[in-house]
Amino acid sequence: MCGPAAILPALAVGSGVLGAVNSIGQANAAAATAKRQAGYLNTQAAQTIEQGGYQSDQALTQGQHVIGAQRAAYGGGNIDVNSGSALRVQESAQTLSEEDAQNIRLNAARQAWGYQTQAKEVVNQAKQQKKSAAMSAVGSLLTAGAGAYSLYGSLGSAGSGLSLQGQKTALTKNAAFVRNM
Repeated sequence: MCGPAAILPALAVGSGVLGAVNSIGQANAAAATAKRQAGYLNTQAAQTIEQGGYQSDQALTQGQHVIGAQRAAYGGGNIDVNSGSALRVQESAQTLSEEDAQNIRLNAARQAWGYQTQAKEVVNQAKQQKKSAAMSAVGSLLTAGAGAYSLYGSLGSAGSGLSLQGQKTALTKNAAFVRNM
């Protein structure tokens, strides 16, 4: 029969198990949150690239409008739009609109890269939290086991009925006990 004193070591072990389960549960919840956050960041990165492409196309379209207005103005002034300074002005406008479009795409790519980097960092932090929680859980279990062993030993030596039939030596060295195992 288990005496009331035998409950203390069991409670110590139970406390350690609960601590371990709690550590792992918190780490799993943090990992799930991190995974969702990483998903949001990756979605934001994709949307940034898409928006950059749209804005880049808008810059090219706007450049074409400027060139069209220039050609109309030169044509209205009876200037040949396909030669001389009129042509160079149009080429310059085309070059500037292409550079604007490239810069817009580049900036969008950089911003998206930042979001993707944040997503990876969030996931890495969650992995580290899970590792830390696992180590904490092992520590809780070891501490609980050591505490239970200590309680069991101190209760047994205090004459509380937990001394395993009054044995002062290990039971495995007791031939009668070993035969009955």
